[in-house]
Amino acid sequence: MGTPGAPALVADSLTSSSVRLEWEEPKVPNLTYLVQWRYESAPTWQYCRNHTWIGHGSTVLVENLKPFTFYRFRVAILLPAHLAEPLVSEPSLVIGTLPGGPPSSPPSSVRAIATDPTRVSVSWKPGPFPNGPILSYVLSIDELPRGYKGHKVSIFFLYTIILFNCIWRIIR
Repeated sequence: MGTPGAPALVADSLTSSSVRLEWEEPKVPNLTYLVQWRYESAPTWQYCRNHTWIGHGSTVLVENLKPFTFYRFRVAILLPAHLAEPLVSEPSLVIGTLPGGPPSSPPSSVRAIATDPTRVSVSWKPGPFPNGPILSYVLSIDELPRGYKGHKVSIFFLYTIILFNCIWRIIR
């Protein structure tokens, strides 16, 4: 039968949480197909749980994907039991879902370091699932006034043009 061709994105089917894929179906009757996915940079393939077959089995709608995330897909064909392992297609090209909604993960590696008695250096990395381009960050610094132990004074900063891999200092 040979290695099946890679699934391809169906034109105008891409959203922030779903893709429709199609591939050339082998000319062998009564085969069972499963769709696998992985993040672009991940080595491990996973079986899709949220998908709907369209037509006779060569088109599938894969849903519940993360916005603004890069995936690869492939099709696994289940063969008769005596052949054991499924036959898998070539992987698709990288397919990125569209942006959608606020980030579903917070910034990571957040660090605040007092550089002297009146300055704090704050650094962070974007979270793994930003769901779109990050346009701004809001930084909130809470401090207790001297001599008080019960209530906080809050200060908010909004940064709209943030360059990554730079050191930023907040001086008050």
